[in-house]
Amino acid sequence: MNDLRSGERQPAEFTKPSYHTNKLLELIITERELLDKEYGDAYGEHLKYLKDREA
Repeated sequence: MNDLRSGERQPAEFTKPSYHTNKLLELIITERELLDKEYGDAYGEHLKYLKDREA
């Protein structure tokens, strides 16, 4: 645990992702795969467009 009063920065400890975090990631990946299947290249091109527009 980091003691903020000491002023020293310590590396964050790696913790195993929780069950809920893993389930959420699975849902995101599944949704992305379904979108890719349904819309194909158009979805990927749209994401590139949005990314380029932000830059």
